[in-house]
Amino acid sequence: MSNRYDFFEKEDGYGFITSCGIEYTIYFTQSSNFFEEYPSIYPYVIEFGFCRNDKRKNSDPKIKETIVFILELYFEKNPDGMIYFVCDSADKKHCARNKIFDNWFNQIEEGSRFVKYDFMPEIKGRDFYFSLITLESNRFLIQQLNLVLDSLKAKVDAKYSQIF
Repeated sequence: MSNRYDFFEKEDGYGFITSCGIEYTIYFTQSSNFFEEYPSIYPYVIEFGFCRNDKRKNSDPKIKETIVFILELYFEKNPDGMIYFVCDSADKKHCARNKIFDNWFNQIEEGSRFVKYDFMPEIKGRDFYFSLITLESNRFLIQQLNLVLDSLKAKVDAKYSQIF
């Protein structure tokens, strides 16, 4: 028995259906408003996220395993890429979402090729959790990270802290 779900390709990512019939969509989209002024990294920094078609709570471990596997596929094709995700405070669930991502990452961190950088900018009085994930072997890691920081500084009156 597999520890992840079978998945299928969609227009901007992948999808899978859990044993409870909940459909998840995992998407990768070009970072439209954060990094376009940095052409050297723009093609490499992609927004990542996922959504589901049902709001029922589901603590199925195969969901995490499937999403992590899809991330691994992305980085096999894009070894110098970075993905980012944002947990914003619009629905007041940003802390919970960020905690889930942190837990997932901490569970896979040992022996993983991934590195994760977290930032907490404040934009117009709202807190955000902004995280970058890339491979340790990313040849342009320092350059990309510095440009991402420059972009964040330019976009917001950011009070951010980097957490390792």
